[in-house]
Amino acid sequence: MRIGLVTERIGRALGGAERWTYDFARWLTARGHEVHVVCRADRRCELPPGAIGHGVDCGRSQLAFGAAAAARLEELHCDVTHDMGSGWSCDVFHPHCGSRTAAILRNTERRPAAWRPLSRAIQPLLPRYRKFAALCDRQYSGASRTYVAVSQMVADDFETHHGVASRQIRVIHNGVDTDRFSPALHQPLRRQVRENLGFAERDIVLLLVAHNPRLKGFDTLIDGAAELRRRGAAIKVLVVGSNRAARETLLCRRSGISAHFTGVVADPRPYYAAADVYVHPTFYDPCSLVVLEAWASGLPVITTRFNGCAELMREDLKEFIMPEPSDALDLARRIEPLLDLKQRRHIGERVRTIAEAHSADACFVRFLDVYGEVRAGQRAAA
Repeated sequence: MRIGLVTERIGRALGGAERWTYDFARWLTARGHEVHVVCRADRRCELPPGAIGHGVDCGRSQLAFGAAAAARLEELHCDVTHDMGSGWSCDVFHPHCGSRTAAILRNTERRPAAWRPLSRAIQPLLPRYRKFAALCDRQYSGASRTYVAVSQMVADDFETHHGVASRQIRVIHNGVDTDRFSPALHQPLRRQVRENLGFAERDIVLLLVAHNPRLKGFDTLIDGAAELRRRGAAIKVLVVGSNRAARETLLCRRSGISAHFTGVVADPRPYYAAADVYVHPTFYDPCSLVVLEAWASGLPVITTRFNGCAELMREDLKEFIMPEPSDALDLARRIEPLLDLKQRRHIGERVRTIAEAHSADACFVRFLDVYGEVRAGQRAAA
């Protein structure tokens, strides 16, 4: 098949959606498909071998990118077009960010309670949110388009906030490369990485992988870590993918927790090996790829009910799902049993099986099934 993928950026050293698209494009080309990637003309973009890139230079506006991508796709005459959430001209719309509307509503909950009503009233008037609304109008207006939700939570958001008919929606959770992310990496890497980072043998390292830590619950993580420290636990916090900002520095100083920030890294695997518990108290995450990577690495994970990944957790692991992302005391309570090494190993073995049941290959095969549905519909309409 001649397949057109649309994404603002693509590359192994970028965010989760960008890495997913890179891996998917590589998987498709390895199976003989002709893959065209329409993305921004950005020096950070990286294409897998065999994929054909089409960089568009259109300024920073997402609406401008969507229009430029639509024009380029029209020239390519692909059999199937698949958009990762950046544009609107496609057969398959698959927003890795989930529903922008739902994300905005959830992220408002990070603000102090007294400010939330004002924030909700002002948002529709702000230029940034008006542009979001204009983009959503285009993205969710395709009556014959197939929408892929990365979790049932996102599928429900498509129906509730965007009026998408359930018959148009397919739910395909993210998958993870269980060979690349594996507990087998821990033994050769763990001690050296921890020594390089200044962590002692007895330290319990709480890991967060995020380009924007605040959106992923950094405040709750720091306050929860401080509570555990007060109870006598040797807690350290490691943040991968972001540099320390002034706000984070102030929060750490206030709490008495010293967090280590690595900045952007090309390969997060050594840091999964160095960590003891992955903590992701997010306010909204469609289906966190880093949580799947942590599971595949054999790390216990604590996240919230607003992460689509929580749907994948078995009943016997529900104790690690927080109902309220801002509740630091609840986070500390859920981490506390994992201070015990035997318990961490036991939970790590159980979550590894979740990752194995949601491999990247299985996920990618399901997209080929969706492409087959699209092609059948095209033939029927011809």
